[in-house]
Amino acid sequence: NPLFKPSAAQALQASMRDEARKLMQGIRAQGGGDLLMDYAGPLAVAVGCWLSGLPYEDVGLLLRWTNKFFHRHPGKPGDTEVGGQAGMEMMAYIAQIIADVRQGKRPAHGALAVLVEQQKIDPAITDDHIVFIVFNLQIGAGDTVPKSVSAAFHRLWANPEERAQVVASPDLALAAFLEAVRLDMPTQMQGRTATAPIEFDGIRIEPGQKTMFMFAAANRDPAEFDAPGAYRVARNARRTLGFGNGIHRCLGVHVAQIEGAIALQEALALAPDYRIDLTQSHHHKTEYVKGWSHLAMTC
Repeated sequence: NPLFKPSAAQALQASMRDEARKLMQGIRAQGGGDLLMDYAGPLAVAVGCWLSGLPYEDVGLLLRWTNKFFHRHPGKPGDTEVGGQAGMEMMAYIAQIIADVRQGKRPAHGALAVLVEQQKIDPAITDDHIVFIVFNLQIGAGDTVPKSVSAAFHRLWANPEERAQVVASPDLALAAFLEAVRLDMPTQMQGRTATAPIEFDGIRIEPGQKTMFMFAAANRDPAEFDAPGAYRVARNARRTLGFGNGIHRCLGVHVAQIEGAIALQEALALAPDYRIDLTQSHHHKTEYVKGWSHLAMTC
């Protein structure tokens, strides 16, 4: 899709950098803040709006819905009423945006514009399809990238020698981000159903059998990585599953990589000696997604 080509991601660089700088300036002026809720989250939701076609002025509202969508009760698997309500409210909001576009009350752009136009020539595309696609695009943009960016901030703080390298050479920001994704990718696992016989390492999987891809384990495979549990900015890993693989490779990988690098560069330029307060920071865990829900920093 043209919206997710490397050239499209490059075209968003200036806007991403302006947004990141503005957000970090606010945190710096206050002497600190929440790197997820005050920085990585708003930045990612704004980028999601530019891609999905949802209004930029609703970034705050969309950020709250996104975080509530993954609400869980401690120790209990499965969705909660809080998460379900947030999802329904956000879908109703998207449906209203589509209606406003059709009535000429607001311009259309991004994925929403593409889908509304495609619907005119393909009646199989229903409004429910458009709502679902835009919803998933916005949730993906506004949840996984902030978790990955926050993980990078935590890893750099916990490894001061690595952070010093990135501060001295901002071009290393992308490598720092990718190494954090390798170790702390939000999507820990996904399931697949075998469609053909597969034999691997002495194990045979028959068609119809269920398998589980443990991405977090693969990214720590000692046969692939030297000192796999160590955070090394200069690792330059030949391959990881941080953004998936093959036909399931992350659609927004190019956008995410540029966004992650910019987020680190702008923060380190303004607050190179930031500190993390773990007593005020919290992890967000669901059945298959993990990451920081709050990452408190002072600067």
